[in-house]
Amino acid sequence: MDLFNGAEKWRFLPNHGYVESAPFIADMDGDGTGDVVFGSYDLKLYCITGRGESRGGKAGETHGR
Repeated sequence: MDLFNGAEKWRFLPNHGYVESAPFIADMDGDGTGDVVFGSYDLKLYCITGRGESRGGKAGETHGR
């Protein structure tokens, strides 16, 4: 979401369609833009860049933990 005008900048849906946890926002790759990390109902951990791109290839399995 654009913080100045509220417009949607990008959208990402995990494999099963919804997020299971609260998102964590941090600059994970050092580019000065906040990245979004969250767990999903498909038991995977996702990291999405501030540009809406999936980061790090394959999402990590959390096995429900």
